[in-house]
Amino acid sequence: MYSVKELLENINQKVSDLGLSPVIKLNPAYKTALAHIIVLISQIGMKDKTDTIEVLEKDNIISFEFNKNMNEKYTIRISVPYKDTLRCERAIEKKEIINGDEVKTKTVDEVISKIDDMGNLVITSNYGEANNLHCDRDMCNIIYGAERKVYNNFGIMEKREIRRFPKYGTNKNIEEVSNMFILSGARDCFNTKGYSTRTLLVREKIDVAKVVYENNRTMENYIGMRLLNGKNGYADMSISSRNLFDNHVIIRPLMIQEIEKMIDEETDPKVRIGLREYAKDREFYSYDSDEDVNYHSNAMK
Repeated sequence: MYSVKELLENINQKVSDLGLSPVIKLNPAYKTALAHIIVLISQIGMKDKTDTIEVLEKDNIISFEFNKNMNEKYTIRISVPYKDTLRCERAIEKKEIINGDEVKTKTVDEVISKIDDMGNLVITSNYGEANNLHCDRDMCNIIYGAERKVYNNFGIMEKREIRRFPKYGTNKNIEEVSNMFILSGARDCFNTKGYSTRTLLVREKIDVAKVVYENNRTMENYIGMRLLNGKNGYADMSISSRNLFDNHVIIRPLMIQEIEKMIDEETDPKVRIGLREYAKDREFYSYDSDEDVNYHSNAMK
């Protein structure tokens, strides 16, 4: 046994000891996979207790529990189900009084990082929640969603998709629903429709991505190119939701010096090579939504 503090300080070695293949570590985005696990643990808010909470290793599973108070319990489980797959699950059980009724909530976050058949590193974050708010005794609500990020061999995110699904009721008591049941919808959400919102980013250039956004509640949708937010570099992909529904989008060519600065801001040499591939001809690339026959922007008025 050892402490949560030791786990956080030696997370790379600890998961390696579970039998994780060194191949997955060759991808620069592997550090992002580890960061996801660190975030799940850090968000618990153990403060100065990390050096006293014991971590167990049994049957190739790293686990620990933390009771934040009498009504809030956290459980972490880290495993390597296959040599090329790293999985972390965080479960939260919470009780609270709302309008005089005891409401129980079970929340499960799961991060799975694995190498796919194309050699890409795929990081999938699944989320599920069960609660008995405004439910009969033998029913509960389920809410779920997921995010999937695909990184090429150089650690460059080439695709990112987020799906959120509407709440539904199930004929199960909140005490009966397992973590796997709560996650079942999220695990299958990229193979089904019926989502309430969907956001898809596909990289086009070093700082440009095609964006597809659908909101089936408000009927807002967008299809077109957008500049990426480079605040934290360009290996990952994120965009600002502000002005997403602009009627006119213009992306101008960059100067060589601007492109080189984007690349040089990355410290990992392998990532810089990957960015340089996506920077090819960026000094000539431009985009005008008025000339894009597939462009569509529809915001709720």
